[in-house]
Amino acid sequence: MRWNAALGALAASWGLIAVLAASVDLGAESLAFWRLALIKKQRLDLLEHTTYFNAKTIDPATIPNGALLFVTIDDKLLLDQVATGGLREVFRAPEPADDPVFFVLEKPGR
Repeated sequence: MRWNAALGALAASWGLIAVLAASVDLGAESLAFWRLALIKKQRLDLLEHTTYFNAKTIDPATIPNGALLFVTIDDKLLLDQVATGGLREVFRAPEPADDPVFFVLEKPGR
């Protein structure tokens, strides 16, 4: 078992993961890392403003300036925006033996 899956399970058992609507399809590890990233940056206030989106179909032009996006390595559309300057990386969750899986990106501007 990868360590991040174990961390997700542990975080869930601590009650760190909020209950979401059944239509939101996110894994426990993604929710745990988002919450932990907010804790690390001391920005738990952003949790109540969290909006869920489909990273495969979102139009990057519609993302508001200053928005933070929690994405995974599979979200190529959004990660490609870092190379072009459309988004910037503000946090990368390191993996002990693998490439990073989770990232927090920000749309520049205010």
